[in-house]
Amino acid sequence: MKCVLLHNGNAFGCIPLGHLTTLKEKYSEIEFVLEKISYYEHNWIICVDLKMVGFLLGLQCDYTKFPCFVCLWDSRASAQHWIKQVWLVREELVPGEKNVQAHPLVERSQIILPPLHIKLGIMQQFVKALNKGGDCFKYV
Repeated sequence: MKCVLLHNGNAFGCIPLGHLTTLKEKYSEIEFVLEKISYYEHNWIICVDLKMVGFLLGLQCDYTKFPCFVCLWDSRASAQHWIKQVWLVREELVPGEKNVQAHPLVERSQIILPPLHIKLGIMQQFVKALNKGGDCFKYV
């Protein structure tokens, strides 16, 4: 796990704040890191991937029914996947409800997603949705 400060506009290089080799990616250890880098004093905007968003917002990590931090997408409703386009918005993160295990460590508004991860995720979902028997999968 690495923590760095990025400059808006990338005019200057990043400043390493921490590099952890022994801690695991767990809620309690992420909380420990945030305290050590004085996050709550500075209230920086955080740029992380979707896995880390779950940790920061206190969501359950594996085998969740409601894995999305934005909406109440039901991962087990496979009959609705690719058919239902609008899911209910997740308005609150209440521990004990809808796969929320703990109180959020940061505000949702302080988290931004890196564009590359978003593009790769969208392409992965696009490829999964393709008709495997279609012309695009035939060898020439």
